Formats: sequence, C-alpha cells, structure tokens
Amino acid sequence: MSNADGTAPIKSCCVSGHLHEGTLEGSQQTLHGLPTYVAEAKGDAKKAGTTVVFLTDIFGFELKNTRLLADECVPA
Repeated sequence: MSNADGTAPIKSCCVSGHLHEGTLEGSQQTLHGLPTYVAEAKGDAKKAGTTVVFLTDIFGFELKNTRLLADECVPA
C-alpha cells in the first residue's frame, strides 16, 4: 500500500531507536553548496590523503548517531 503521493509509508519499527552518547569531533561545512559533516584525520593519518564518503540513512547526517559513526571511521 502506498500514500496518496505514491511513496511507501514508513513503519514505526524503522524510526525507533536511541541516541548515542559522545563528543562530536568533526564539523559542519558547506562543500560544493551542500551542507556536509566533515570528520578529518589528525597528524600523520591526515597526510595519507585517504577520503571516506559516509552515506546516511533516512535520518541524515544531522543525527548525532550518524556523526559519531563518521567520527569512528576516521583513521587515528
């Protein structure tokens, strides 16, 4: 079954969960006109020139959980 606009309804199990605790290490920046969360490596890891693109789910990058996961992907 779909909504009047043709989209599928979101079930309650898809939007349940909890917020993680932690301190964000990245920053919100605008890249090529798009609001983006940037988590950068520090020290020698930054010199390696590696880029990881972290694609998000329906909650987007503004959810704290998503930003914390992006921070974890950054090499130390």
